[in-house]
Amino acid sequence: MDHPQWKRVRKLDLERCSEIRDPGFEKWRYPFTMDQQRAPISNAPANGHDSTISTSPINARQEFVLEELCLKDCAFLTDDAIISISLTCPLLRVLSLSFCCSFTETFAVSLVAGCPALEELDLSYCGVAVTDECLEILGKGLASSLDKLNLRNCVRITDAGLASLAEHALALREVWAASNAFA
Repeated sequence: MDHPQWKRVRKLDLERCSEIRDPGFEKWRYPFTMDQQRAPISNAPANGHDSTISTSPINARQEFVLEELCLKDCAFLTDDAIISISLTCPLLRVLSLSFCCSFTETFAVSLVAGCPALEELDLSYCGVAVTDECLEILGKGLASSLDKLNLRNCVRITDAGLASLAEHALALREVWAASNAFA
């Protein structure tokens, strides 16, 4: 991802790339390996102490112009992947995480903090990762941008979660919630 071309990519479809794991997205945050992050000091002391400095990974962080990202059925991605995406893709408008079942409910916090322009979000078939608390976080954090939300087969959401979403997500026009067991 450190090639200059990646900075211009606006749409990336990685659907069913089942071998993708969190470390691949971590490279989005920190495009250098640990060896590259440690550089020799030019005027090293002769006292035998470590003569390297560490470049802060935060300073090395990069941002992309990515607007659409499809990660459908990338089942092994966790919250760490969402953190990396949210730190590097502030212009993201469309995100599909359908069938990504390894998230915890805290993924929503990272997502709203880093991707405030998110308009379409597909969380269908994410199992137990999507909860009423997630819906409240998404609704409040993306109140003016979230337009479409797919929640099909998200088994932990209830009527209360949908009510909270409706109360806070003012831009929301479409919600798919078929096959959910509402309490």
